[in-house]
Amino acid sequence: MKNRVKGTIMAALVVGMTVSGAAGVYAGSNLQKISAYLKHNISFEINGKTFVPTDGKWKQIGPNRLQRFDLSSGSCPV
Repeated sequence: MKNRVKGTIMAALVVGMTVSGAAGVYAGSNLQKISAYLKHNISFEINGKTFVPTDGKWKQIGPNRLQRFDLSSGSCPV
């Protein structure tokens, strides 16, 4: 009984690793190289009000960290 449980767990681990590896290969093959310039004095206006992005401690963050925000919805979850 104990060996059967071990075998089932090992099989599940192998299948899980195989699926994870395949997903990583698929994601890696869909990458597209881009180039961009960083504008330090970027500003945002949402619904007529100036928006200053901040982190969880109200510290202003730079434009290179804005990929976590969805500004198209008009709200910024912090």
